[in-house]
Amino acid sequence: MTATDKGRSYDLAVIGSGGAAFAAAIRATTLGKRVVMIERGTIGGTCVNTGCVPSKAPLAAAEARHVTLDAARFPGLPLPDAPPVDMPAMVAGKDKLVGSLRSEKYAALAAEYGWALHPGEATFVGTPTEPALRVTGPDGTAETVRAAHHLIATGSTPWAPPVPGLQEAGYLTSTTAMELDHVPESLLVIGGGYVAMEQAQLFSRLGAQVTMLVRSRLASHEEPEAATALEEILADEGIEIIRGAVPTAVRRDPATGAVTVTATTADGSHEPARPSSSLPPAAARSPARSASTPSACAPASAARSSSTATCAPRTRGSGPRVTSPPTRSSCTSPRPTAPWSPTTPSPEPAGRSTTATCPGSCSPAPPWPPSE
Repeated sequence: MTATDKGRSYDLAVIGSGGAAFAAAIRATTLGKRVVMIERGTIGGTCVNTGCVPSKAPLAAAEARHVTLDAARFPGLPLPDAPPVDMPAMVAGKDKLVGSLRSEKYAALAAEYGWALHPGEATFVGTPTEPALRVTGPDGTAETVRAAHHLIATGSTPWAPPVPGLQEAGYLTSTTAMELDHVPESLLVIGGGYVAMEQAQLFSRLGAQVTMLVRSRLASHEEPEAATALEEILADEGIEIIRGAVPTAVRRDPATGAVTVTATTADGSHEPARPSSSLPPAAARSPARSASTPSACAPASAARSSSTATCAPRTRGSGPRVTSPPTRSSCTSPRPTAPWSPTTPSPEPAGRSTTATCPGSCSPAPPWPPSE
């Protein structure tokens, strides 16, 4: 069945232009269906614009720097000269790569398969039995699009937990951290999921002193042995990992600009945090919501991990440093992670209390969700 409206007929209307949207559009067009795709922002979705590509490019550069500096551990090799990282140049290189891949893998692909691509924001109108989309373009003009089927593929956006003072202090997300024009002196990452670990290792290898506040353990959705191995690797690179910690307050000193994060551990105690220069929630995302996804049509999505940022002075290469609750036997099934709450500490046994601070400015940005 094909829906027709003023000469326009489509079998499938796709809202969004990320990986899932493209997969559906390609499949439908190969089956001979007419497809229209509606995108309110930048074509390509999370992966090419704010996720996989923009994060992996700096990670590769950071790895090259790390390997170079690590060469001094071999006898006979002099300590290499390591000037400060030129972040504006690194970001420009990342942006150039993103732009080329966006054009090659998305815009050109849509043209090759031949589906219609409409810039604008989509809103459902009509009735449940005869739905339609009102698409409002960048210039404010609106048109009605009808199709036999609709796919909401609007992806996700960063989400931050309701920690008192976080919004006022300002913070980074895994997206805005990729746009920094300098390497922060110190960084506190709240969370222990894959994005949190990625951000922690990236900035540590670029020269920042990094502390991770983890509610339970690293990679809590993976096997305990994997978490242990990851802790050893990151700690050996100079990243301090504090387990069993839930942030309860964030404050910025108006005189110095220092940001302090206070965390509570399973035993309920507190300890002042150390100064840090940036704050980014690094891990979780929530479904993207807009006029294109009314509550009745909102796609389901699970947020995986939480994050924020501050600091921890630490000597590189001085060996693992992990503060954690007592560990259980590896043959014991881990308990499910409880919903995040500023008053609910890690479901694991008590560890030690902590907090964190950071001098300098924190770039305000979007939010994150925590289940790590």
